[in-house]
Amino acid sequence: MVGNASSWRLLFLALRRFWYIAVLCGVVAGVAASWAVQATAQVVYSASATYIVPTAPAEAMTSHPTTIFDAQRLATSYPVVMENDEQLQGAVAAASGLTPETVKAGLNAEGLSGSNVLRVDFTAGSADEVGRFFPALTQTLGTGATPQIPPGNIELLRSPGEVTEQSGLAPLAPVIGVLAGLVLGLGGAVLLQRLDQRVDSAEDARTLGAAPVVSWSGTPDAAQRLVLSNRVGDAREVLLVDMTKHHPETAEAVAVAMNSRSEEGSTTRWVAGDRPVTADGGSDEALVLADFVVAVVPRRARAGDYQAAVRYLSDIRPTRVVHLFCDARKVRGAVGGPQAAPSADDLGDGGPAGAAAAPSTSGSIRSGRP
Repeated sequence: MVGNASSWRLLFLALRRFWYIAVLCGVVAGVAASWAVQATAQVVYSASATYIVPTAPAEAMTSHPTTIFDAQRLATSYPVVMENDEQLQGAVAAASGLTPETVKAGLNAEGLSGSNVLRVDFTAGSADEVGRFFPALTQTLGTGATPQIPPGNIELLRSPGEVTEQSGLAPLAPVIGVLAGLVLGLGGAVLLQRLDQRVDSAEDARTLGAAPVVSWSGTPDAAQRLVLSNRVGDAREVLLVDMTKHHPETAEAVAVAMNSRSEEGSTTRWVAGDRPVTADGGSDEALVLADFVVAVVPRRARAGDYQAAVRYLSDIRPTRVVHLFCDARKVRGAVGGPQAAPSADDLGDGGPAGAAAAPSTSGSIRSGRP
């Protein structure tokens, strides 16, 4: 693609040509994300137990709070102590055989709102570690291992339930991987489309050349068949020349198609030049002498080659020239099968609609003038 294009058109063209890149990137990224999650996932085990801050009458002479309000306040502050008091955590680690780091990393406590009950969760790398933690915690809380929690101020209310296993997998990771891959693939497709300097549409041909551009649509519509003839007008001979050496004989196929549907009595002859027009030259004499020139621009022609040929043709033949953008395979297929026709894509400076149809002659067309 050459020239400037809107973002949406650029995206459309990129998807039309390189859709498989976006799909491949999405699939690969999704598979990679799934594999990475599976490979790095760590299986962990956890369990929960509930503890209570009991109350006692003042005459009992204990360290227990004497009112439910005081018990609720302590149930809110004690979890903070349990999560941060290194002395308490060290005592629990010594009683359970775990490391202080394991106790600190796996311990999570919180007070239940509006009550004197607190919940303690513990997570570790094995069910055995979880099973050893809670008895050690209950024992340590009863011995006053830290001055911030007097002995007996926290009592076990409900023993830990069943130890649960968690894989740690992120279920959305494959989806995120696919989406990220699609975005990456779309970006790559757009970049490839931008870097592809080829004539991919009639609009590209208009961007690179000054002459009017007619496109081959492959339709047999009679009104559209006349467009190229309307451009030619009353020319007795129309010379068709290939504008690139990479798709030879496309002009000859167009000449055959136009001659085969010419009306009886027409004096116009469609002939193909014996050499393509390139930066190095072309059928110079035929280009100068022809009544009208049709420069055949095959789809996917290299933009640099086409632009150089346009400059050369403009020097040799500045007027009475029209460019015909077409798909070379479609044109050659039309000659061998049902006769398709050139049609208007954009007439540029216009032409008289409804003019006489393209005339016909047959026979050899690889020549200059007759």
